[in-house]
Formats: sequence, C-alpha cells, structure tokens
Amino acid sequence: MRRILFILLVCLPFYLLGQETIEKLEVTGNKRIPRRTILYYFNLGSGYSFDAKSIQQGIKALWDSGLFADIKVTLKKDGRGQVIVLSIDEYPLVKQVVYDSERKLKEEAILDRIKDRGIDIRPYSVYDPIKMHEIKRTIEGVLQDK
Repeated sequence: MRRILFILLVCLPFYLLGQETIEKLEVTGNKRIPRRTILYYFNLGSGYSFDAKSIQQGIKALWDSGLFADIKVTLKKDGRGQVIVLSIDEYPLVKQVVYDSERKLKEEAILDRIKDRGIDIRPYSVYDPIKMHEIKRTIEGVLQDK
C-alpha cells in the first residue's frame, strides 16, 4: 500500500505537468445572454484540464439550453495552455405573437389546437424554429379542418 501511495505521489505531479490546461476562455457574439451564463452552461474555464470530451460536453450543454442558433469553437495555442474561443449566435426573442389569416378562421380555434398539442409560444420568449414549424403545421391542420 505504501509503495502505491509513494508511486502516486511521485508520478502524479509529472502526469499533471503533461496535461494541457485551459489558459483562457473567450466568448464572442453574445448580445443578450451574459458571458457568465454561457460559461455556466459550458462548465469549463481557466485552469481546467484541457480535453476534447469536456469540450464536447460543454458544447452539448450550450446547445441543449435552447438559447443558441449556432455555436463554433476555435482553439488557439498559448504559451502556457489552450485558449478556447466560443463564437455564438443567439436566437432572437419573440416580440409579439400574431395569428393572421386571410380566411375566416377564429384565433380561438388556433389557440385551442396549439394548446391541445402542448406548444407554447409567448412574447419575449426565445425563438425556437422547431416550435414555429409545429405551430405552422397546426395552423395548416386547422385550416384543412375548416
């Protein structure tokens, strides 16, 4: 047991020296979402060990937040470690929800069908293209029924 502990104590510092670290994490492209929020989702920062799996997990967490339309990661080598640059493109906010139909279709019928399908879109929520597509299909279904 002492031998294993001795080996760990002797070898661990050399192993850690061989590990690359994240020297700096830069965020570009954010307008509405604070840098701190992006770093929270990414879950890595200066001083952390640099490995591809952690970066992939960070990108997945950012993507799963539903706040971003595009995420690009660029790596730059610095003298002491890696610099990670996150270039993000935020989804816009929905300012107003208006159901405009040239046909005589009541807004209540549309809202009832949307509610039945569990789709929620409200003013000042984050734009979600998948939800928009579902709402479009729902409205087309209401029009076909009429």
